[in-house]
Amino acid sequence: MDTCQEIQADGTPCKMRPQLNGVCFNHDPARATERTLSRQRGGLLRSRQTALLLLEDVGMSPAEFKSPADVCKLLSNTIKNVQTGRLDRRIGSAVGMLAGVLLRAIEISTLDDRLGAIERELSKQKGA
Repeated sequence: MDTCQEIQADGTPCKMRPQLNGVCFNHDPARATERTLSRQRGGLLRSRQTALLLLEDVGMSPAEFKSPADVCKLLSNTIKNVQTGRLDRRIGSAVGMLAGVLLRAIEISTLDDRLGAIERELSKQKGA
C-alpha cells in the first residue's frame, strides 16, 4: 500500500505515505497529541519569526524602544504590515497593546527623572 487508507474531510482518498499501521501521521489516532504539539510549536515559531521581521523592518531591537518616537515608528510599521496582510491582526493588536504600556512606562520614567531634577534643585536652593 503506497498511500494512507483514510478518507479526507472532503471525501477524497488521502495521498500521504502510510506508516506501518496503514495510516499516515495525520490520520493516526495514536499520534493526536503529537500532532497538536507540532501545530503549537509551528505557530510559536512563526510568531517569533514574524516578530523578528517586524523589528528588522523598523531597524531596532526590543531594548532600543526608549522614546515615544521609537514606539511610534514601531506602531506605524505594525499598522502597515497588518494592512498589507504581512502581519496577522492579532499580533498587530498585541503589539499595539504592549506599545501603549511601553509609552506609559516611558512617560512615568520621564516624569520621575524630571521630578528628581526638581527635587535636587530645591535641595540646592534650601542649602544655599
